[in-house]
Amino acid sequence: MIVCKSPREIEQMRRANVLVAEVLAELASMVAPGVTTADLDAKAEQLVRAAGAEPAFKGYRGYPATLCASVNDEVVHGIPAQRALAGGDIISLDMGVKLDGFYGDSAVTVPVGQVSEDVQRLPFDHHMVLGLVAPRALFVLDNTDMMWLGDESSFTNLVAASEIWKGLGAADAMGASQVGGHPHCRDVPQPQLDELGAFVDKFLLEKRLDKLLDKNGASTSVLRSDRISPDRARWIPWSTPELK
Repeated sequence: MIVCKSPREIEQMRRANVLVAEVLAELASMVAPGVTTADLDAKAEQLVRAAGAEPAFKGYRGYPATLCASVNDEVVHGIPAQRALAGGDIISLDMGVKLDGFYGDSAVTVPVGQVSEDVQRLPFDHHMVLGLVAPRALFVLDNTDMMWLGDESSFTNLVAASEIWKGLGAADAMGASQVGGHPHCRDVPQPQLDELGAFVDKFLLEKRLDKLLDKNGASTSVLRSDRISPDRARWIPWSTPELK
């Protein structure tokens, strides 16, 4: 269930997210060779608390920092440490705050000094990043109970990315299943486990599935959310070309 917010609550949400944007901008200006991810984390906590907010990540299930700092090929949720950045690195700065009972959360990717042309050509849109995997198999599990994870934008990007697999003639190799009703990263519902199992059987164990369905009826072309229905006309305003 999505709870409609009052104008006052929306303004409080805006304030929380403006603070996140301001802190991330300050951190981005600090990024330079020799700066450590621990330096960035300390500055992030100082700025957040000075604004009367709390770090949203610190203490969540034991997480020890205000910031997630992921360098180069580290995918996500890198823990800040005494690691010095080097010229040519790229770093993802991901953080959230809790201000007056509302959460703000965002991330930016920042180059460290001069970066290579290859890095400068990296895709900037999430569905394009997902599409780099195509036509190889990709299956994404998600949870609509975790609204702070951006479940609507996440699923919309997955739906958009699925068009890339479709255009390459490999629609059955991309799936996404977004189901709530369970804790974050725990107690995954059995239907989602069945869908994951179908992908493992077909693409990792190379088992032949009858009509793309496994013994539990799970499909490798699943694309479902129990709450989100993307506005395709708004977010996917293109026709998918097909390779001939």
